[in-house]
Amino acid sequence: MHPNKLPASTQKAQRKKAILKQETIATDPNSSAINASEFFSTNEQRQSLNSAAPVDRDLYPSAPIPWEKYSFYVAAGTAAIALVWFFASQYFAVLGLQDDTKLLKTKSDNFDKFQIVTESHLNQLDKLLLTLDQQKARTSNAAK
Repeated sequence: MHPNKLPASTQKAQRKKAILKQETIATDPNSSAINASEFFSTNEQRQSLNSAAPVDRDLYPSAPIPWEKYSFYVAAGTAAIALVWFFASQYFAVLGLQDDTKLLKTKSDNFDKFQIVTESHLNQLDKLLLTLDQQKARTSNAAK
């Protein structure tokens, strides 16, 4: 072997050392990522990493929920429902009053008819009684 040349095994060892010295996100002690050996140790850790991790939230920021807009729509919808409910209840109350009015009108018409018929019968009875009284008076005057 040449004195300046390193043996092949030492070159491989130096390359291996250089590769091992390089820090990646997974091997960096300052990194927030979980070490691969810790990650695959239990199922719980796997599930926790697959769930919404802080890294994912940083990569895909979500817009804040516009609660003001939604609360306005909920309030407007509630007011609209209350208004429709009010008008519907008024409508059905008026329909009920119309039905009651029709019923009272038919009852009063029937009562008026009954009253007219009864009045005519009473008039006929009064006439009959008057004629009977007149006949009695005539027979009593003729008998005297």
